[in-house]
Amino acid sequence: MATEVSYICKRTVVSTKAVEPGKFFPLSVLDRHVENNHIRMVYYYQTSGEVELGEVTKKLRETLAEMLTHFPIVTGRLVRDERGHLEDQVQ
Repeated sequence: MATEVSYICKRTVVSTKAVEPGKFFPLSVLDRHVENNHIRMVYYYQTSGEVELGEVTKKLRETLAEMLTHFPIVTGRLVRDERGHLEDQVQ
């Protein structure tokens, strides 16, 4: 079964509240163990046709921004510490 995917746009979502920049969070043993593995996921949502597609993506962006407010560690970038281990730096 062949499926074609059309790329429409790429968007960045940020937290609705400012986070403390420059803060570092060490990764767990499990995080460091799987640091060389990447998981790429694409989520597909079927619409009923009763709502505009733009409204669905707007709600998704708003919800993700709210989640980032409660979990600021997710907003960080991976950097290596002096031992070469990855850690999360909130920017």
